[in-house]
Amino acid sequence: MKPLAERTVRGFAQTASGLLVVLGTLGLVRTHFTDFASSEGVALLSFTGNPLTHVIELAAGLTGIAMAVRLASARRYALWVGAIGLPWGLLEFAVRDTSADIFGRDTGIALVTIGIGVAGLAAWAWSRPDGPAAQPPDPSPGGSSTGIPRSD
Repeated sequence: MKPLAERTVRGFAQTASGLLVVLGTLGLVRTHFTDFASSEGVALLSFTGNPLTHVIELAAGLTGIAMAVRLASARRYALWVGAIGLPWGLLEFAVRDTSADIFGRDTGIALVTIGIGVAGLAAWAWSRPDGPAAQPPDPSPGGSSTGIPRSD
């Protein structure tokens, strides 16, 4: 794997998890756990969300902090955040402000979630390993120089 791809996936995991921890923590402080899963959210900066949304963000962020330490787990975190975050962000556009919207989010936080999800999938895809290592040729006498066994 290229060093730039390694830095990218680790940087994504650190940045996304930090952002999610900040949003989750500030949201929980702002909402005070009132109306935990109401369809009407409480304003936070320019976003709206309820405590359930902020607990999910905080849990995803804390998980990311732990997973950003190693490259393999940072790649899994990027895939996890992308595979779950993208549909979760798109869900806001499907249910809008109906009673089925238990997350109480608005379009702004949904777009942030979609952006994090797309970035996570992109970081994961770009950091995929190059493939299996090449096998050295067989050094034994009579072995093929191409690494393919001879069929005499």
